[in-house]
This record gives sequence, C-alpha cells and structure tokens, in this order.
Amino acid sequence: MLIVFGIGSSVDLVTAVTYVCEHCGNHARHDILRERRRLSLFFIPVLPVGRARYLDECTVCGRVLSISESDAENAVRTAKGPQDSPIWSPQDR
Repeated sequence: MLIVFGIGSSVDLVTAVTYVCEHCGNHARHDILRERRRLSLFFIPVLPVGRARYLDECTVCGRVLSISESDAENAVRTAKGPQDSPIWSPQDR
C-alpha cells in the first residue's frame, strides 16, 4: 500500500500598506502576507501545522520581514479607512 503525504504552505495577501521602506528608502506599497503550513494526504490539505506566520514584503526591493500577528492586525486597521488608531510602521516593534 502506498500512502502519499507531505507538508506544504499557502500564502494569502492580508492587506497592503504604503510607507517608506527602511531597506531601500523608497515610499512604496508593502504587502502583508499570511503563510500557513498544512499536512497533505494524497495531495489534499488535511490539517494545519503550527501557527500562521505573518510577513511584510516591500514591492520595490523585495525584502521580506517577519512580523507579529498584532502588527498585521494594526496594518489591516490602518489600511481600512479613518485613522482612529496610530499609523503602523515596522519601527514600532
């Protein structure tokens, strides 16, 4: 009997924010991404493995920075509309 299993990951765009990148110095869009790892059985994702990981990717220079879940939530609030909350930037960590 042959059982095919493995671990794969999927990346979803959570939101996009615009600020000056500390790496390249350009005022650019930064994509906030959520990466999830899943156990697959016969190429069908079955179970999540571990916790979701959040990433901040600059669309100009391509640098990727791991951020916390709370930073990702702050970025979503910032991108949605009225500025009731303070503006999020990676220097706030």
